[in-house]
Amino acid sequence: MPDGFRKIVAEEGFASLYKGLTPTLLGLVHVGVQFPLYERTKSWLSRGREEELTAGHLMLAASISKLTASVAAYPHEVVRTKLQVDATSLRVLGDGVARPSELHRAKQVLSQILREEGPRGLYRGLTSNLLRTVPACMLTFTSYELAKRYFGVVASQFKERERMRGVEEAASAARSKAVGGAAVGGAAGVDAGGVALDLDRAALSPPPPPASPIGLPPPHPSAPGAAAPASGRGR
Repeated sequence: MPDGFRKIVAEEGFASLYKGLTPTLLGLVHVGVQFPLYERTKSWLSRGREEELTAGHLMLAASISKLTASVAAYPHEVVRTKLQVDATSLRVLGDGVARPSELHRAKQVLSQILREEGPRGLYRGLTSNLLRTVPACMLTFTSYELAKRYFGVVASQFKERERMRGVEEAASAARSKAVGGAAVGGAAGVDAGGVALDLDRAALSPPPPPASPIGLPPPHPSAPGAAAPASGRGR
């Protein structure tokens, strides 16, 4: 491929890399007619509810748009084909003879067709072209629309499942947090109840007896003869 570029530029110049650009740009008329008309026809058939269009509606819209665009742009196809077949228009005509520009040559071809065949010559072969392109366009556009609708529904269902899964996970986390908080609160309540019970027991128990002045343990009040040693020491 790089060798081909070098040969073309060396033999015909850099501008030769854009040979055929003018007819190609003129061919954009076909696209400019087909796609806006297709969308407009779909809108008219669906009355604003494109999701309700059937395969028959889509085929009808595709066929109308393709048929109209082909009729509008077919003269360009005839001129371009004649330019491609006429190989002499793409060669140097001889020493010192300049090559005519593509636009000038296209005008010459158009004038020749109108002079020799009339306006009907611009639509020569239209029927066979429509028999080939219209069914192909119907199948292509209908398949695309139905596939887009199917995958759109699948994507919506997937997003909805993901959303519901997120909601369920959030609810489960909230329940787990609530159960954990209740368990901690119950444990804290049990500890508080135990502390309160200990305080109640301490409040109801009698105070301890006073300590003996000489450091001996005080006698138990119910022990017999607890006061006898004190009277013996007094004697």
